[in-house]
Amino acid sequence: ERLRLGSIRQTSGCPLAKSVRTRLKSRGVYTDFPVVWSDEVPVKPVLPASDPAETAAETAAEAATSAGEETHQVDPARPKGRQRMVQGSSPFVPQVAGHIMASWIVRRILEGLPSTLPR
Repeated sequence: ERLRLGSIRQTSGCPLAKSVRTRLKSRGVYTDFPVVWSDEVPVKPVLPASDPAETAAETAAEAATSAGEETHQVDPARPKGRQRMVQGSSPFVPQVAGHIMASWIVRRILEGLPSTLPR
């Protein structure tokens, strides 16, 4: 990951930062503040690959239901609810971003520096 520490105004390519900038602007907030962001191109989440046997069982169940037959087979090994998307980033990336920001804050406190980014 290419994480960066910078001003909210310096961010680019980050959909979340763009949304934050837009909302701040619409509310008349023009304060600049430090953020941790990645300059990598975002990866769209994808559905996990499905097992052909599961797909065939789902198709058979859907056909039986549409034909008026009731199917009450419950597979306890199968998760309930809709299929979730696989996220494009590693699960540790938000933690690393938090550590980067915490490190910056602690250094500012210890050095007696203002809590604003250098221009």
